[in-house]
Order: sequence, then structure tokens, then C-alpha cells
Amino acid sequence: MSRPAPRARATARHSPGPPCDPHPRVALRRARRGAAASGVPLRPTAAQPSPRAPLPAQPPLPAPCTLNPLSACWDAWAKTRRVPLWRLLLALPHGALLDAVDLSHLEDALPREAALALLDREAGGRAAREAGLGGRFPGYDTSFGWISHSDEAIRDGAVRAREAGFRALKLKVGSADPDRDLRRVRVVREAVGEGVGLAVDCNQQWSAATAVRVCEAMAPFGLMWVEEPCHPDDIAAHAALHERTGVVVAVGEAIPNRVVFKNFLSAGACQLAQVDPTRQAGVGECVAIALLARSAGVPVTHHVGDMGTIAQHMMPFYRIALGQPDTVFLEHIPHLAPYLTFPPRVEDGAYVLPTDAGVGASTQLLDTARLLAAGGCTVAAVGADGGAGAVAAVE
Repeated sequence: MSRPAPRARATARHSPGPPCDPHPRVALRRARRGAAASGVPLRPTAAQPSPRAPLPAQPPLPAPCTLNPLSACWDAWAKTRRVPLWRLLLALPHGALLDAVDLSHLEDALPREAALALLDREAGGRAAREAGLGGRFPGYDTSFGWISHSDEAIRDGAVRAREAGFRALKLKVGSADPDRDLRRVRVVREAVGEGVGLAVDCNQQWSAATAVRVCEAMAPFGLMWVEEPCHPDDIAAHAALHERTGVVVAVGEAIPNRVVFKNFLSAGACQLAQVDPTRQAGVGECVAIALLARSAGVPVTHHVGDMGTIAQHMMPFYRIALGQPDTVFLEHIPHLAPYLTFPPRVEDGAYVLPTDAGVGASTQLLDTARLLAAGGCTVAAVGADGGAGAVAAVE
């Protein structure tokens, strides 16, 4: 008996459709394929300098991927409206905004109805909060206090940052000798006085017991927060640290998604949510995490893995739309400005709110578009400047 002829295989897995957001894992897989095909690495070949290593003599080339594909879609959306991203977020009706944000797996902590109620409740104060910003958002300086800097260097750097207008500073700690950390905090506090806010970043160096001991010793210095004190996955250690010392624990740089943020918040292990837009699934997930944190009474800022490119849009949105306290600052790393094609504009210690359409870094997005195109995605150029547009889910 002869076998039936085999069915013809489809020439394409999916037919082209309108531009839409692929799942982050799908987008990453395509970008990796594209990087391999094009010979351009997904990450910069000259890595961003480590906070624990000296800077190279010359800045490396800008990273080929500044925005992930999902954030590129938001960039394109804002460009079609001819407004900066933060203006787009504020202009969307609350229901339409939530339609563009994935709140799945947050239902037990933040049902859609609760998110909508939060936005509606804060709507009345929007105009006053925007006027209060005065076109700027306060920043804090991280450059002065790298872990490898001497006591003299951090003293001089802290004074320069204060003279440059920064009202808050962040110092790197987590030395092998905790007494060195205490000495460095004392040096900075004495240099800038009580009128400048001071936070510390441990970069996950302390054990749970060491974190409690050192934070108790640092209490007299009035720290705004202690960032990443313990292993980034140790929710219990962060919760215990806050419970035993009362210190504000800041986490988020290493938290990969909204669900893990939910677990930190529900356990009392996070008193300052530091969302990193380069780690999350784009602008939409940043909004979801901000809504989640604000519903729990926790302020939101950004870890600037993007060097402030997206964060400078998100922070005014959180302040204006979500009623964020006016005591929240956004990180700035001045010595890395030469590494960026379009660094955020920072004057007198504050970010100047962007006025360009979209995210405002469209030239960097062109490399992202090339990588995605090589991986089989289609990217539509939007706007006269050729910024990257929406990514179609075509393999």
C-alpha cells in the first residue's frame, strides 16, 4: 500500500500582522538570533566600567541596545503623538493605560479595579504636582562615592556634588572591612552636613547578620536608605533587616519582574522600589510595578541601568499621576555621560524634563532595529528622525 503524499510544509510560521508587542522572552530570543547573524553583540563589547574598577582611558562605543523591543514600541507610540514619553503616559485615559499594562499574576495584590481606583483618586492633584516640579526632577549623585575611591576623593567629590546642586548623594559601601564603610559614611556626612541626603549602596555584599550590625552602627548618620544590602534573592534577610533596624531597604536592581517585586513588597522586604527599565519587560511593566508599590504605600524610583534615558520619563509620571512623594530622587552618574550618545540633561542637580518626542534617544534605537531585523522581526521607522518603531511579531 502506498503512503499518502506528505503535506506541504508552511513556508512561514506566522503570517505578517499589524505591529504588536512580542512576549519579552520571544523578543530576547529574536534579538540574540539577530546578534549572532549580524556579528554585532547583544551587549557592548567594551563593557560599562565596574563600580569596583578604574575607568578606561577612553569611553567605549555606545551600547547597541538601549531600549528593549517593548520599550521601543512605547517610543514609537509617543513619536506618533509627537510628545515625549512621559506626556503620552499622562495623556492616556486611565482605562487605556491599564489596557497597555500587563497586571496578570498581580490579581491577589493589585486587581485592575484597585489600580484604576488609585489613578482616579490621584487625578485631582495632577496639575498642582506638575506645576510643583517646575520642569525638573531632583537627582542624586552616585559618581563621587565609588568603592575604590579614597577617603580624600569621596570627601572632595561629595563637596563638588553639593556645589553642583545635588541635594542627595549615594555612597558605595560593602568593603571587606565594615569599619571602612562606617568611616567613609562619617567622612561624607561631615563634608556635606545634615542638609544633604545620604544613602548607601552595598551591592549585595553583606550577610544578614552583618547587615543588621552595620546598619545599627550607621543609624546616627541619618541614611535615606540602604540599597541591596544582602543577596538579591534573600527576601527574608531584607525583611528582617527592616524589622530589626527600621532602615529603609531599597531593592530592585536585580529583581527581574513584577511578580518578584510583589513578593518583596508583601513580605515587608522593600521600602523603596528601584525599578530598572532595562531589566523589566519594558515601560509597561515599570508602570505595573509602580502601581503595585504605590498601592502598598511604597515610593518608587529607578535604578538607572539605562543611564536615565527611560527613567527621566517615568519619574515625572509617577509623581504627577500616582501621587509619588516629592522627597524621591532619581539616580544620576555624571562621569558616565561621555558613554552616551544622548545623555539626559541634568542642571543644578536636577533632571530637566524631556521635550523631544518619544524617549529621545532614537539614534541609539537604530542599532536595536538592525538587530531585531536580522532576527526576523520587522521594525517600522516612525518620524522624520528615523527612530525605531513598533516591533511586529513575525518570525
